[in-house]
Amino acid sequence: MNRIVIQRVLCVLGLTAGVLSGCASPTKYDSAKHGTAEAAQSQAGNFWKKEGWWSLKAAHRKVVISEFSVEYVTQNATDVDRGQLGLVTTPLEIVGVGKRKRQFEDSFKRELPTALYDGFVQQLQAEGFTVVPMASVTAHARFGEISGAKEGKTFSANERNVLGGADRENTRKIAVYPVKGLPIVDDSWFKGMGNLQAETAIASELGADLTMRVRMRVALDDDGRVVLDQGSTLRVLSEFNASKGTDGKPQYWAKTSGAVACHHAMRDSVPVVTSEDFKAFEGTVYTIDSAKYRESLLKMYPNFARMAVVKLKS
Repeated sequence: MNRIVIQRVLCVLGLTAGVLSGCASPTKYDSAKHGTAEAAQSQAGNFWKKEGWWSLKAAHRKVVISEFSVEYVTQNATDVDRGQLGLVTTPLEIVGVGKRKRQFEDSFKRELPTALYDGFVQQLQAEGFTVVPMASVTAHARFGEISGAKEGKTFSANERNVLGGADRENTRKIAVYPVKGLPIVDDSWFKGMGNLQAETAIASELGADLTMRVRMRVALDDDGRVVLDQGSTLRVLSEFNASKGTDGKPQYWAKTSGAVACHHAMRDSVPVVTSEDFKAFEGTVYTIDSAKYRESLLKMYPNFARMAVVKLKS
């Protein structure tokens, strides 16, 4: 039983095929429309937006990247309890109906962040930013104070509906992998404030104007095509100030904070899967060709990243 059969079964039971693919379809990548420096300037607002009322000063162009991680959407799940399924819901959920798993190789998940980090640095430089080398960041005395989550950390998130709100019928499972050398910064209640202190201290003492955490979310649609996804974010702190702490050491804080978030996804047109099989209790399992996935992603990524930097500057 494959995904097409499952969709037909659900349609008969009262669900539309659109439930499985979500409400907001990603924009198809077009090299002429999206693949030039000019396009990055004109199209940035179609994919990225600032959250909150903030802006960088024009002179603030020296950047510390304290985190760069890739979020892999490893599973999409549709709540088949909604709609008109009635008493047949339970057996459908048991056999995996509504679940779509993406089989990324572990080595691929660990290696891709380096390529995306390097590409993001290039786009920052192309827009006039100077990036403090990672080696300088990790060599700073306070780098060891940053608490990080374990590689492969997973979490669940709602998909977004056509209005941008949480689509509670459709959820995603996401695994996070950092670029080698940087942490997945822990922003929990107990460790978050200490991490912010360390990040702002490092940036300020290295002469940077801002520090940034970057998350790029990548996915696979139900037709096996690569997606640069909603949920990608740049979290920014800038305009650092310092005061003397109780221990005599300087305590830093940032006057400006905010985020740039991807609110509309981009996809390629070429499928990158080697197989698509329905498995009992797991759902539809997509086995990914890592080389094809990487090639497809890196075709779209440079200007996708550059659009984010353009919004950062605006």
